[in-house]
Amino acid sequence: MKFDEMLQSIFDAIKHRDLNKLFSTASFDEDVVMIIPNGAFIKGRSAVANLHAAWFADPDWQMDMKLLRSIETPEMGFALVQVDYKDANLSSPSYNSQQYLSLVFTRKDDKWFLVNDQTTPAM
Repeated sequence: MKFDEMLQSIFDAIKHRDLNKLFSTASFDEDVVMIIPNGAFIKGRSAVANLHAAWFADPDWQMDMKLLRSIETPEMGFALVQVDYKDANLSSPSYNSQQYLSLVFTRKDDKWFLVNDQTTPAM
């Protein structure tokens, strides 16, 4: 799968909270690192997968994504994404933010593996 096609498939999976599609589109590298907007550092395939499963189970958020830049080489891919995140938080105040999402992938045997996922609040 081409890098841009894989990214669009990931964006669609996130928008529709489709965990199976997310996991079938790209794999989480064994040592994947994720840094979320509050600065929490999450490491490892199972921890990142569990975070996504819990996040997708939450029904009250919406995330719109716009690809700002991507770079693809035969072995790696990078994407910088502008994110508009809205969370209704039915039991507490609503949360809206704009963020930048940086994604780094490696490619092995024509499959993409996420190795780094960092979300930073936009100023």
